[in-house]
Amino acid sequence: ETLGDRHSDTLASINSLGFLLMDKGDLDGAEPLLREALEARRETLGDRHPNTLTSINNLGLLLKDQGDLDGAEALYREALELCRETLGDQHPNTLTSITNFGTLLKDKGDLDGAAAQLREALEGSLVVFGPGHPNTRTAQQRLMGCERAPAARRPKQGPNDRCACGSDLKFKKCHGRPR
Repeated sequence: ETLGDRHSDTLASINSLGFLLMDKGDLDGAEPLLREALEARRETLGDRHPNTLTSINNLGLLLKDQGDLDGAEALYREALELCRETLGDQHPNTLTSITNFGTLLKDKGDLDGAAAQLREALEGSLVVFGPGHPNTRTAQQRLMGCERAPAARRPKQGPNDRCACGSDLKFKKCHGRPR
């Protein structure tokens, strides 16, 4: 009431409450709040404002958590494109968008696309944050998870079996240990 329903502090509170509900697992309760924050931020701040970009990303996270991967992808693509244009390729918010998009591609089974995005996020994080920063470590873990995913799909092999990856080595020589 004091600030009004379109004041930036009000919108930040709506967005934060939606994100809190999402973190608590109340996805249905979070959705209308995140949608309201995004719609109001688009109207009052425009599509390219950093707070609007955050709201686009947050709604994408929610849709992903709800299992709407196509809806999440559309929002992640929009957020990433606008972040690149507005903030640049190595802005922390852009790197977050790249990571989110890459993780989504992995979840959808596009491992090559995911690896390319996650590698870009890691390279940017190394430049922006340095090797020991938590964001850089997260980027490394996500990329490693993406690169290990194809190995998880290989047939189960014993240590002395010829490796199914085509290397013509025994599995233990090629990949270190049997699964």
